[in-house]
Amino acid sequence: MEEYLIYIIPAVSVILVSVILYYILKKRSNKNLNSLDHMGILDLIDKSNVISIDYIRNKIVINFQDVSQFNVEKLHSLGVKGISVVGDKIKFYVSDDSKINKKLYESIEAFIEGK
Repeated sequence: MEEYLIYIIPAVSVILVSVILYYILKKRSNKNLNSLDHMGILDLIDKSNVISIDYIRNKIVINFQDVSQFNVEKLHSLGVKGISVVGDKIKFYVSDDSKINKKLYESIEAFIEGK
């Protein structure tokens, strides 16, 4: 039995360390996504230029009266990805995690509606 322990203890140790590292790295990754500059994004939005805002298939869609007044490059520099301009609409997402995108959408919606 003792000869098996020589193999079992290191194997269990490696698995345990791997699991701990996985959760540490995952938490750090989520922290970076949660630290996205929400206020910087809100600062880019002129409420009087917004017609509507929607959340469609994990993307935030903002319809503007004049999309040329919106700084798409600045939006990208704030960590937003998946940006597309279609007519007077800006479509974007910030994460592959839909909860983070939804949270940002709710923040923008509250900002636009003055809540």
